[in-house]
Amino acid sequence: MENGVKILIERIKTNPEEFGETGDRWSSVVGKFRQFMSAEDRVALDEALRPVLMEKFNKEVLNTLIRTEQEQEQSELVFGAGNGESTITYKTKGRLITS
Repeated sequence: MENGVKILIERIKTNPEEFGETGDRWSSVVGKFRQFMSAEDRVALDEALRPVLMEKFNKEVLNTLIRTEQEQEQSELVFGAGNGESTITYKTKGRLITS
């Protein structure tokens, strides 16, 4: 195994917050040289990154679910008619949109 891969695997263990974001400080380094790594090194890096990425994935799924539910609770669609006209009003986060 290459020394750089060993160093990154240890860094993943001690500083997982530095990995897994698009444009993080390590993604460009790994991306630049990944094609030249042995299959063993690529697999070792992937296995070290998997728990970090899955934790971030799970958090993002939950945050998206919570955000969607909050947006639904904050939104209200109202249909109205009067004086020969019909209106559709959509309220969300304090904004009022009428058509």
